[in-house]
Amino acid sequence: MLDQFGKEIIRNWTWSTQSVKRTKTATEAVEQSRLILGNYVIPKGSYLLQPSLRIDLKTQPIPLTKPLPYREQSETHPLKMEITSIETTSEQVVVEFSTNSRSSQFDTKLDIRNSMYLLKGTEPPDGREIKAKVTVLDADKQTFRATFQLPEPSEHTREEYYLETGYSNTLVNTPLELQPIPFTVD
Repeated sequence: MLDQFGKEIIRNWTWSTQSVKRTKTATEAVEQSRLILGNYVIPKGSYLLQPSLRIDLKTQPIPLTKPLPYREQSETHPLKMEITSIETTSEQVVVEFSTNSRSSQFDTKLDIRNSMYLLKGTEPPDGREIKAKVTVLDADKQTFRATFQLPEPSEHTREEYYLETGYSNTLVNTPLELQPIPFTVD
């Protein structure tokens, strides 16, 4: 919530109840809900409420045999990622990818390049996922290389391992800012 001069007064102070009304068309979705304001005393004046929307998109681990390029992008969020190359040896997996996730563009502590994992099998991570060493190939174009060192040599790397890109996790943590809502307290 911002005051009439644009100064932030309260951050993350509300939550919404269940949806009151939903309407959806081919190009737009509108959801109306009530906000719980909490125990704050708001002085008289003009204010601006800056709502944001978190999109929870469930993704599946990507087989290393998936045809490339492989793109991850939601219809309703500007964040995107593209895997352009996957090379495997018996000792490592190297993934080249690009993204438009920049800290100056999205207010988030997580981003795609820091939350990629290699999983053995399609089971949810159980603590044995492999974290990548990520290097920047081209900072301007946002292209990266993630290198995963396998714990033991494998002749069937492409069939055994799956890639968890962190795209859905990053999407949840990069809310979209919606149109501000002006209101007055009398």
